[in-house]
Amino acid sequence: MLSEHQRLRKSASIKIQKVVQEQHSKAYKDWLNFINQDEPHIDNIFTDLRSGLALIRLMEKLTGKTLDKKYDKNPKDVIHERDNIELLLGFMKRNKVDVRIVAQDIFDQNKKQILQLFNTLVRKYHYKGLFFLFIKTFKQRINNN
Repeated sequence: MLSEHQRLRKSASIKIQKVVQEQHSKAYKDWLNFINQDEPHIDNIFTDLRSGLALIRLMEKLTGKTLDKKYDKNPKDVIHERDNIELLLGFMKRNKVDVRIVAQDIFDQNKKQILQLFNTLVRKYHYKGLFFLFIKTFKQRINNN
C-alpha cells in the first residue's frame, strides 16, 4: 500500500508528464503547420493525422522528394486512410527515418508513439526546419522593403 507521501509524489509526477506532453504536442503541431504552410492545417497531432495527408506533405517537404506511390488525396473511409499511412511509413523507411510506429498507433491516437515519431522527425530534419524559417523570414523582409 502506498503512503500518502508516495501517492502525492506519484500524482505530481503524472501531472508533470501531462504538462510536458501538452507542450511537446503543441510544439510539434506548430512545427508541422509551419513546414506544411498550414496545408492541411492541424489542430491536434493526436486526432488530425488519420488521413495521412499532413504527414505525407511533411515528409515530402522535409525530404524534397514526392511519395513514389499514388495515395488518396481525399480519403473517404478508414481503408483509404490506412493505405495512406502505410504508404507514408514505407516512404519514411526508404528515407532512413527510424520508424517505430505502425498505422494502428495513429488510428488509436497512441500519444506516446506519435510523440516519438515527431521527436524522431525533428531530430533528423531539424536543420531543414531552420532552412524553411530562414526562407520565410527572408521573403518577409523582401516584401517589407
